[in-house]
Amino acid sequence: MKSPEQMGELPKQSKEEIMEENERKATTPEKAAEMTRQRRKEYGLEESGDITPEKVKEIDADIEKLLESLYEYDYDGLTPELQEECYWVEQEANVGKDRELAKAVLEKFLNVLKEKIG
Repeated sequence: MKSPEQMGELPKQSKEEIMEENERKATTPEKAAEMTRQRRKEYGLEESGDITPEKVKEIDADIEKLLESLYEYDYDGLTPELQEECYWVEQEANVGKDRELAKAVLEKFLNVLKEKIG
């Protein structure tokens, strides 16, 4: 693929503008924590606190059961939008640090699938 310069076009932004824009996209730990708090709120979860290892094991077992339900759906039969959302929901369920939030996101997505597909 040719760059804009090779195609005879000039870039619409200067290098400095591009660098500045990329810096603004960087997420600080404080911003990430605030985004997580907002997402927890959106899913009706309380403020995150320390949970016991037993509770984590219970949540992880619930997530595994929910993932099994997710895998019952025909991925190729989903719309591209649902496929993409499915990918991100699965990733969060598998590696998300906030296990309660990951479970809530997975539950909500499964409800969306049930409504749209049955």
